[in-house]
Amino acid sequence: MKVSRRFKKLLAAISLEERTHAVVNFARRIAEVNEGEVVLLHAVPTQSYRLHRPVYRPEEAGGANEEHAESVARQMLEDLAREHLGRVPWRVMTPHTSNPASAILDAQRELDADLIVVSKSTASEISARIQGGLHEKLIRSSPCAVWGVSSLPEFAAHESMKNVLAPVAFDRGSAAVARLAGSIAQAQRGQVRLLHVILTEASYLEVNRELYGFTTEEPVSIARAERAARERLERFATEQLGEIPHESAVAVAYDRASGILGDESSWKPDVITVGTAGRRDIERFPLSGFFQLVLGSTAETVARKSLCSVVTLRLRS
Repeated sequence: MKVSRRFKKLLAAISLEERTHAVVNFARRIAEVNEGEVVLLHAVPTQSYRLHRPVYRPEEAGGANEEHAESVARQMLEDLAREHLGRVPWRVMTPHTSNPASAILDAQRELDADLIVVSKSTASEISARIQGGLHEKLIRSSPCAVWGVSSLPEFAAHESMKNVLAPVAFDRGSAAVARLAGSIAQAQRGQVRLLHVILTEASYLEVNRELYGFTTEEPVSIARAERAARERLERFATEQLGEIPHESAVAVAYDRASGILGDESSWKPDVITVGTAGRRDIERFPLSGFFQLVLGSTAETVARKSLCSVVTLRLRS
């Protein structure tokens, strides 16, 4: 099976902080296996208090100065590209903005980029859920895939991303997530682990009787649902992954995020691919707007709490 998804045009959001090198290195690795181009973008702030950050060397300009900050940022981006991108084609962008997320999304549309590469969020749990850091905002609004980069040494130093974990729910969006995982694994001759999470919530199996093959009169049970899910996973894998090496697993958990994170802990993938409905990450077992706020979406929770990198894919309704 030939997987068509390829990341040919990468937009790498660069903060010019310690995690910057990990983002650039990941962008290089992804571009190399896809024969793609990397655009390094740094959003130059328009707020004076942000322009006083030491990275912009404000003392050289006598204080906050946007043009000076852009010159410094552009030089740093070009140095990063020459040092870390090797033979990968690259260019830089330095838009001025008070909203980095909006600038990145505008650039994505302008470039028609098919992947945004950004450092994983460092926002606090409450802040991430209520307002969202840069990574969360891109997950919610980006029309293309977002690769949240892990800066942990054991992942940042890897030159390959062969083991890909793909949580699926057997719907149309899950097919896209599986194919995305397949394209990442195939490019580096790796493997995909398809994971289906069954929720322990009492009404979950009742709502999903058809999904697991229960008749109207038949009593539901998690054990029966697990068997049905394993059988469906095998058929699903054949349909979506073909000859790409793969395995499958079923987890039982209170919520999908904890099921995914638990499987990450045991299988230790290099990257996780997960679908998101954007601003309203509503899955087969929907939550109200209040509980979405309190619990956070599955995609955002996994992206924030996982150790490895996470690729989120915006699913079409």
